[in-house]
Amino acid sequence: MRVRYTDNGEELRFEQNGNELRVFATQYPYGTNGVVRVAEAELK
Repeated sequence: MRVRYTDNGEELRFEQNGNELRVFATQYPYGTNGVVRVAEAELK
């Protein structure tokens, strides 16, 4: 399994415990304006 941002492909750290998934999001780089970031989880 992997979790990544769809805008830049950055992989995100995550923890999975049973049916619970905790994703540790990162901030936009300094000086970048953005309202929404979308991350996608890919199940293998």
